[in-house]
Amino acid sequence: MEAQRTHRALRPARPVRSGKALGKVFADGALLREEIEGLLEQNDERRSRKLLKRNVVGRGKIMSYEDIVAVREQRVQRDASKRSKQGVTGRRKS
Repeated sequence: MEAQRTHRALRPARPVRSGKALGKVFADGALLREEIEGLLEQNDERRSRKLLKRNVVGRGKIMSYEDIVAVREQRVQRDASKRSKQGVTGRRKS
């Protein structure tokens, strides 16, 4: 019996983890990963919103959809006439 005791004493001690502790570690890691993924997704949305050019249709007033379409058409025509006046190179005449 004494030989068994010395033999056990010479073996390196292995860490004993219970199933609950290991499950908790994996669950915590999964929650952190989900949180990080959500934050990255929000950050990507913010970047894409910053890159989009705002299209202001008019001043602050209540408009129907038909009014919005009419104003957009007017703006397209106005921009086209400005481009035709600028010339071929796109620079303004001075």
